[in-house]
Amino acid sequence: MSPPGQCDSSNPHPPHHSHASGECGHTLSHRRTPLRTLLFAGGAATVVGAGCVYLWAFSPHDSSSIYPICPTKLLTGFDCPGCGALRMGHDLLRGDIVAAANDNLFLLVLTPILVLWGLWFLWRKRRGAAPRRRGVRRRW
Repeated sequence: MSPPGQCDSSNPHPPHHSHASGECGHTLSHRRTPLRTLLFAGGAATVVGAGCVYLWAFSPHDSSSIYPICPTKLLTGFDCPGCGALRMGHDLLRGDIVAAANDNLFLLVLTPILVLWGLWFLWRKRRGAAPRRRGVRRRW
């Protein structure tokens, strides 16, 4: 704990003062502001959107497309799960669910489950609920 009137740099948010007064000289760059959150979300949405447009425009099914050759396909002749996921994403963006299921059925079924689990996790985190621990309880 630092003396009164000084900011303890090891604890960025001590309970005895606020940063609003500016007396401690602490920078607020480490805190997430609504503008930073919005800019981060907008940048992430732009990158994901550009990737989706690229995947929609160029077919990974065509061997002469601009996608690089998969090393697994080159060495073994078999399609890897990543190749199937890429083709499945292209087919989903084109609206062809049957072809997407043919490319990677496991990921097609698993994706909505993982998205729902992630949303549930974020919802619990926002509420402040502690993560549940599973497994053997240690009793000392």
